[in-house]
Amino acid sequence: MQERVKSGLTQTYIEHQPIEHFVVNTHAFHNAHLLHVALPRSLVAPTPLHPDRQAKHWPSSYTGRPSSHTRSQVKGSRHAEER
Repeated sequence: MQERVKSGLTQTYIEHQPIEHFVVNTHAFHNAHLLHVALPRSLVAPTPLHPDRQAKHWPSSYTGRPSSHTRSQVKGSRHAEER
């Protein structure tokens, strides 16, 4: 008994059992390259966010960006104003 006066209160707790499964976040380590050497490729292979990366990239790369024709017109108008 650890207390000096018996209080009669009991405290419940959970006793965990060991398991054989682990989760390793390979993106959180500075030395992930060492994990890639130790683990099989099937466990550390990157999974693509989109099946066709370029089809997803091209539409978003052109939005909000003026074409080269528009930029050359803007440059030309600026040079004309400076003269």
